[in-house]
Amino acid sequence: MMRVVVLRSPKQNDSYALAMQEAGFDVKFIPTLHFDFVSQRELSDAVSNPSHYSGLILTSQTAVEACSRALSVSRQYAIGRKHVSSVSNVVSQLIFQLHLSAFV
Repeated sequence: MMRVVVLRSPKQNDSYALAMQEAGFDVKFIPTLHFDFVSQRELSDAVSNPSHYSGLILTSQTAVEACSRALSVSRQYAIGRKHVSSVSNVVSQLIFQLHLSAFV
C-alpha cells in the first residue's frame, strides 16, 4: 500500500482522506500550522463599540471564530445591525451561525 502525507490537521469525514483511502492509499496527516488568536483585547474593544464603524469585513473562518470569542450575545445583536461582509460562502455560513447579516 502506498502512503501519502497530508500537511494539515485531520478533520472528521475528511473528503481528501476518504478519496485517497478509496483509491488505496494509506493517509497520514501532519499538522503544520497552529493558530493563536492575537489582538483579542483590541478586537473586543472594537466590537464593543459598534457605533465607531460602519461595517465589518471577515476574511477567513479564523476571523469569524475570533469575533465569536470577542462578542457576547448582547453585542452580537448590536453588531448584527451593521453591514457584515465576507469573502467566501464558507465564511458567510459561519457569519450566519453568529446571527450576523452577511453580504457575499
